Amino acid sequence: RNYANIMNASLIFCLSKQFINVDNIFKVILSQHFKIICKLPEVKEVGCLILE
Repeated sequence: RNYANIMNASLIFCLSKQFINVDNIFKVILSQHFKIICKLPEVKEVGCLILE
């Protein structure tokens, strides 16, 4: 998390078992590439997809 904050980058942690994680990662990548505001909520729960 500290490294992502220093680089001013998004932090993504996912599990390959759940397809929804791949779908959300794709949305984050597209929003970063096209400079669109990502409307996915931040998730910080342990054991789940982490989006910060």
